[in-house]
Amino acid sequence: MYHQRVIIESIFSAVKRKFGHIIHARKFNAQKNELMFRFIAYNREKLVNLSVIEFYFLLGQYKGKIYKHDIMYILIYIKHG
Repeated sequence: MYHQRVIIESIFSAVKRKFGHIIHARKFNAQKNELMFRFIAYNREKLVNLSVIEFYFLLGQYKGKIYKHDIMYILIYIKHG
């Protein structure tokens, strides 16, 4: 149970760092929607980053090996989006 809480708190922290901790909406339903779209955007970004990593590793396996500059490109892409 504790391990799951640590994971959730880490995700909350990452979302707050990325999108800020202030909710701009005033009404409760609008606040829920704002938070929902923040998490949708966060999940979408993670999915895209994972797809890029998988693509380059599959490409590296197809070529026979992964080159150092391919890994650097992946890390730069993940960092800067």
